[in-house]
Formats: sequence, structure tokens, C-alpha cells
Amino acid sequence: MKDEKRTSLISPALLRLIIAFAAAVLLWFYINGSSGNLVTKNISDIPVSIVGEDELAEKGLYAETYGSEYFVSLQLRGTDANLKNVNSTTFTATVDVSQIDSEGTYTLDVVLQGLPNSIILNDMNPGTISLAVGEYTERQMDIELITNGKPADGHTFKEAEAYTQVKIRGLSTDLGRIKKVEGIVSISGLSESSSQMVTPVAYDSDGNVVTDVVFEPEQVWVSITIN
Repeated sequence: MKDEKRTSLISPALLRLIIAFAAAVLLWFYINGSSGNLVTKNISDIPVSIVGEDELAEKGLYAETYGSEYFVSLQLRGTDANLKNVNSTTFTATVDVSQIDSEGTYTLDVVLQGLPNSIILNDMNPGTISLAVGEYTERQMDIELITNGKPADGHTFKEAEAYTQVKIRGLSTDLGRIKKVEGIVSISGLSESSSQMVTPVAYDSDGNVVTDVVFEPEQVWVSITIN
């Protein structure tokens, strides 16, 4: 009579894999708790960085982000233990403009990094950010110096002169609005000639400040002559 050989339906290797998976699941629940133990936590003021601006500039384009700050808020879900040490510095949020190839207004997804596997992201607000992208250009202009105050008694103001022009960068539409560039020179109490740093400000034809531009240099040295 021949011995009958029974073939196991589950190989030893597969059995070990199933046991390891089950152990991992049990360990996860032990560490993170059941769904009934999960709580929510809100985190706000996570700064959003704009990445890819160098690649955009290589295409002759410029994202209108100067002077703007972007932030997102998160609603997280997890156990008290896992959420305890999570704060705004745990995460980084970015918007990538490197793939943009032409002018226009774009609504771009915010990409969140740093979310631990043991925490669930319930919501991120906003999830997108709108940016205007235009032709990147620059323009050089003289800075008109406006004096503020009076010299010390017995002295008079003669002149103020900027050492250099300012280079202005930004969208061609914004640069086209600029009528003049001014800088305030304080001469209050001066009794001798001196130099000081002046911050340039761009104005349109109606006297409104044009904010979405970048000055190079950001401040200009000015020589002041006092008699």
C-alpha cells in the first residue's frame, strides 16, 4: 500500500508572512489605539514656500509673490500620544511653479510634507494658491530724494544725491505702471555732511504705491551736504 502524501495548502514561507503581517497590525493598534480613541487637532500658520522660481526665471517669467506671505491650516486626526508633539514646525508646505511655461493666473496645489504615518490629515485649508505669472523684466530709474526735517540751528541743507540708480524687477505690467521712484532723506538735526541709506518706493501716476516689484539694491546710499 502506497503512503499518501498530503500537500499543505499554505507554504511555510507564506504562513510566516501572514503571521508577520498580523503581528504588525496588532502592534499598530497597540501603539495608535482603536478608531474610538482618535482625536482631532488643529494647526494653523504653516508657511507656504514658493519653489521653482529659478526655473521660471530661466523662461523669462516671474511669479508675483514679492511682499506676499502664504499660510495653510491643518486638521489632523490621531491619538493623543501621536498628536502631542506635532506642531507647525513639523510640516513644510510648498507650491511649485517650475512647470509653468506662459503668462497667466494659475491655481496651484499646496504640497504638504512631514505628515507622520500614524496621523491622518482630515483637512488642509487652503489646498490651492492662485498666483499671477507674467513676463519677467527689469527697468532702471533714478531715485527722487525727498528731505524730511530741518538741519540743526545755524546750518542749512544744500543737496542730497544718490550714489546709483535703482534696478526694478517684476511683471512687465507692474513696471509699466511706475511713474517715479522716491526715497525719504532725514536731515533732522544734522550739523555736518553725511551719508545714509534710503529705501526706494515706486509710485504710479495717481500717487499709489506699486508694491509687486523688487528693487536692486533694496536700499541706496545717499550723500547729504550740509552747510
